[in-house]
Amino acid sequence: MTPADVQARLAHCYELDLPLAVDAVLTSDPALARSLLPPGSRQPREQLLVRQDGEAVELALFLDEDVLETLRRNDPRVRLGAANLAELALLAEGVSHFVCLSWHGHHDRPVSALELELQAEVDVFVLATELAGPGRGEAIVNALFERVRFSPDLDAEERSRYRTAHRLAARYCLDLLRRHGDRLQQPAVRRRLRRFYRLDRAGKFAAIGGA
Repeated sequence: MTPADVQARLAHCYELDLPLAVDAVLTSDPALARSLLPPGSRQPREQLLVRQDGEAVELALFLDEDVLETLRRNDPRVRLGAANLAELALLAEGVSHFVCLSWHGHHDRPVSALELELQAEVDVFVLATELAGPGRGEAIVNALFERVRFSPDLDAEERSRYRTAHRLAARYCLDLLRRHGDRLQQPAVRRRLRRFYRLDRAGKFAAIGGA
């Protein structure tokens, strides 16, 4: 599975018109990623790098080569399981950030870091549930939302943002599962997902049931 495939799946799911292909900004070069990060920053296995100069915005999506190699060897389109779920989540999260930021920018809509994290967690769940197939929705929820550990080197602001996004996404995805099972490709579910994608921060919080 490739970043381009994930972008295509997200664009189809949410009916998005996107001005840029993820392959145009993708890098697995750690030296390049370090050069784009502030001095002393940690370098995770996935990172959307953003640099703004006036009205111009430069993007680069860093994905560790080990992540991409694992997904080439153990393609989740063939079988999704313990051997590749973590790597799929990293890939989907990075591409989700890129797609969400690109779509909002294309439509001159602001988007916060918290909204990017929240949408990414929802996107990982939707993609993983689709790939896992019928009957595995509950197992996917447990794997993504019950066994999570946050990196110990997060600063206080990052940890708060990730915890909030994780809590809200878990609530939203559990509600999807309770209402629709893991049949997320049904037209009614896709309409619900598309409406959620286009809500602003306050609208998403209200749809989930509060912060």
